[in-house]
Amino acid sequence: MADNVIVLPFADWKPSFDEENSLKTAKGLKGPKAAQAYTPKSEPPPDHAWYRMDKSRIDEELHAIVTEVADKMEAVRAEDTELVSLLKSASEVRNVEMKVPKSIAIVGQQAMGKSLLINALFHRRNLSKTSAAGGACTASAIKYVHKSGAGDLAEIYDAAMQFMDDMNLNEVDPVYHDEEERAALTALAFFSLLYNIQNDPEAAETLEGRLTAQEIEEGKLLRGSVRMALRRIEETGADADRTKVFRDMTISELLEQISNFISQQEGMPSLWHILQFVTIFMGSPLLRNGMSIVDLPGLGDLNHSRTAATNTIRRQADFEIIVAKSDRVTTEEVVDQQIKQSIRTHGTKNTILVLTKIDEFFLDHHSIDNIIEQSTNAPFPRIKEFMGNAENMLNELDQFVAQNEDEDVDVEEAYATMSALQAYQEYLNKLAQCSFIQQRARNLENEMKFKFKEYDEHPIRVFSVSSSMYVDWMKKRQNERPLLSPEQTGIPNLRKFLLTVPTEDNLECYRQHIGFKSPAFLDTISRIVDQEGKDDAYGVIRPKFMIILKEFMEKHTLIFTEFIDNKVQRLWQLGTLKHSREEGVVTVIRNWADNVRWNTYNKVLQEKGIVKKTDAVRYRGRGINWNEEISQEIGPDILAWKNKMRSAVKAMTADLNKSIKALGQKVIQFLNDSELAGPLKLIAIEEWNKRQEEVFRKSITLEGILKQQISHVHKYATTETDTRCMLSVLNSSVYDKINKIPWEEGWYVKQKDALLKALVPTNGQDGSIIDKIADHVDGMAKRQLDFAFRTFMDDLVSELELFDHHIGQRLPPEYEITEGDLKIRDSLKDILPQLSRRVNDLDTMLEAQGTKRERDVDIDGEPETLTKKAKA
Repeated sequence: MADNVIVLPFADWKPSFDEENSLKTAKGLKGPKAAQAYTPKSEPPPDHAWYRMDKSRIDEELHAIVTEVADKMEAVRAEDTELVSLLKSASEVRNVEMKVPKSIAIVGQQAMGKSLLINALFHRRNLSKTSAAGGACTASAIKYVHKSGAGDLAEIYDAAMQFMDDMNLNEVDPVYHDEEERAALTALAFFSLLYNIQNDPEAAETLEGRLTAQEIEEGKLLRGSVRMALRRIEETGADADRTKVFRDMTISELLEQISNFISQQEGMPSLWHILQFVTIFMGSPLLRNGMSIVDLPGLGDLNHSRTAATNTIRRQADFEIIVAKSDRVTTEEVVDQQIKQSIRTHGTKNTILVLTKIDEFFLDHHSIDNIIEQSTNAPFPRIKEFMGNAENMLNELDQFVAQNEDEDVDVEEAYATMSALQAYQEYLNKLAQCSFIQQRARNLENEMKFKFKEYDEHPIRVFSVSSSMYVDWMKKRQNERPLLSPEQTGIPNLRKFLLTVPTEDNLECYRQHIGFKSPAFLDTISRIVDQEGKDDAYGVIRPKFMIILKEFMEKHTLIFTEFIDNKVQRLWQLGTLKHSREEGVVTVIRNWADNVRWNTYNKVLQEKGIVKKTDAVRYRGRGINWNEEISQEIGPDILAWKNKMRSAVKAMTADLNKSIKALGQKVIQFLNDSELAGPLKLIAIEEWNKRQEEVFRKSITLEGILKQQISHVHKYATTETDTRCMLSVLNSSVYDKINKIPWEEGWYVKQKDALLKALVPTNGQDGSIIDKIADHVDGMAKRQLDFAFRTFMDDLVSELELFDHHIGQRLPPEYEITEGDLKIRDSLKDILPQLSRRVNDLDTMLEAQGTKRERDVDIDGEPETLTKKAKA
């Protein structure tokens, strides 16, 4: 930080200045010494076990272990189904299967520096440059993912353009309702493109016939436009999934191919209206270590369907980066709103604010001379002192030169010292500038970090960057170094933080692969090659086990069904709570008409409760969003519902875990009571104990899975405010109905009364908006929980059925084992002990490299990693 800056006195600074001048003289350089381009290869990785772990060695050893097994089975017969199955398993164990990358959405208003930030983070100068093209701006979501095998700084890229599906095509709306003239021009340009009127006279005539009020009202324009959109997509060469792929291109070649699809440019034909998103595949340490970064269109789009699509991606992301300019972030209401939305959706721990263009602080009224003169913060007093000393020395040298200029006295040394002093003053000035920028950035970070504690007790993460200066450091040579060093631009610090985002997930994949998957593979080999241990007697326990398993499934499902039927809380179960909340909603709906003119009111009805820009007094300085206002009114109740449901889920999953423990005891008792011979019985019990460990490991994940579904419902009901949100869906038909009331005297008053009665009826028969919300949340919660549970049960039962499968592997094969088959089995049996030692060595290596969990819970209180817990 700035207060740790070392300010050298002239005597300590001058030797380095003299050395640099000597080098220039020796090399005959006339200008300043050029600096080399910066490379992120010198940046130390985060201090985290994932980066301390010797992944290459582990990967090579896993590959070698599986290859040794596969080599022994080169001559396997297709009829030997045991070995064929083992060979297939070997291919699945060869490489560690990683989780889906953590997604990070980058959002912000236009001209905030998003594109330059992406270039800097990826250490590419021209990767994202649409925003720098003047009138152009990114209009489609661009997702950056890792290109397998690509070097971190490789300049070869792949891309896939995904066009809209039918649902999204039917929502396409090129019209901006707030600006009628712009709307008309935009719509006409869009339809002209879809119908290809310049090259298809017949289609042009069709379009002209459909641009009438009747055709639009009957939906013929929409249906025809969707058909034309599908034709345009087909013409691009997209495949059956509506995806167009480009491979192995330089970035300039790639941008030339896709720029008209991803950006909106004046006077240029474009299909960006019907493009869902673009995926760019590239090399990068961020992407290679388990991240995907999504660059979203600038927020504030007047098109509701695109806003809804952008918000969907924002909500689905694991983290959100909000980009804002440093010089006005503390006063920007729009930025505050974006941060609050992100906190409601992701929590503060997963909300990142990036303050861009910190180098522009000196474009304000501050003078560096005044800062040096007046600031009492370190290092400015020391800079002021040294600046004064240098000025005094210059004055003395001026006098010396003036007195001896006409005398026969050598003044060359005086001139050289004066030159050095002037360079020293420049050094002090730049040091003061850097210190001021860093201190200003730090103060802003602290202010913004703790600004939203009322929404979450934890601070958000804030980073200050100068992407432009970082990109300048990427040039191969610079005659003049940027003011800020690469580290001071803040980009390496932000990149280092992002590199920590997926680390725990990555580690858990290695833990599970080495701790569970690899030993299970060796166990399979052991069962297959143990010819002496195979016995027909094992067949007698398999039918009984399947009966026990069926009884367990029925009991497990019954516990969950009773939970769904009796324990899923309904919103506003108590009449007093419902009445109180209805009163609040009535107040909100009545307030919608305060200081809002009838034409604005009608416009909001047309646009499903949302108007992005308005001059209405009540909403001055912000847009209208009725969905958000009701969402805030009901928010506390739905939060209380979420907390109650989480407690109910915890109690129910505890009962399920008891059921699983009871199953384990029942199977052990059954095996002990079985007619198996003693040695066979011990083997079966050992097999079940191994299977139980996996079952327990999986069972403890259910609580987190179900709580996550509750969180999804809560977010859907309280954080979504666009035209696809719950409140818009529930109310859109009412808005349409009220909007179509025929005009007559007192029309505006009738509209307001009709809307209130429709949303909060007084007859006690029709459901109010409160009832609709309760029904919707209840139904959605039950569906989400039921789907999650059944998916979990399928996985759990598959895990349990492996016991039966493994017991089946201990039965003699139903086909004849040849001499060659036995030879393969013997060779596998010979190497099994040393394979087991090598797998154990890998497990020991993980522990030795400090890979135990570094965090216990995620932002929602769920276990992040479960291997250790399961083993315990």
